[in-house]
Amino acid sequence: LHTAYRRQRQMCIRDRGDINQLRWFLLLNIIPQCLRALVVWNKSTQEFVLVTAITIVENFIGGAVTVACFNFMFSHVLPDIEGTHYAVYASLEALGKIIVGASANFAVEQTGFRQVFVAAVALSLVPLLLSYSRSIQHTKQADISNKIF
Repeated sequence: LHTAYRRQRQMCIRDRGDINQLRWFLLLNIIPQCLRALVVWNKSTQEFVLVTAITIVENFIGGAVTVACFNFMFSHVLPDIEGTHYAVYASLEALGKIIVGASANFAVEQTGFRQVFVAAVALSLVPLLLSYSRSIQHTKQADISNKIF
């Protein structure tokens, strides 16, 4: 029983490191989204150099978020079926990007560029908020298990 508790505690510590890394990159991902929305809303900032710099930063951070996301997914697979489990995670992640990309044109036609960029900033907050809510639930479960043992 004590060994199972120790193993669970080690997994919680590892999970906390993975989720913190993912949160950090998700937070960084919001910065270029806000800058891009600022450029769309303010015509005086629509200069080639500024837009190019924001695009470079956005692509770099987007790549870092992808790496952190896949690292997080791979560290949370079931050992018995890790290849299949990881493939399902990766497929769902790619499907999410495809759905958002395909619906972006429709959203721009219906609402306009400005509203879509503001919505992108708001949607960038959703995974960050979900990761914090998961962390709060995980902490409550750990507190309960500490009281039991």
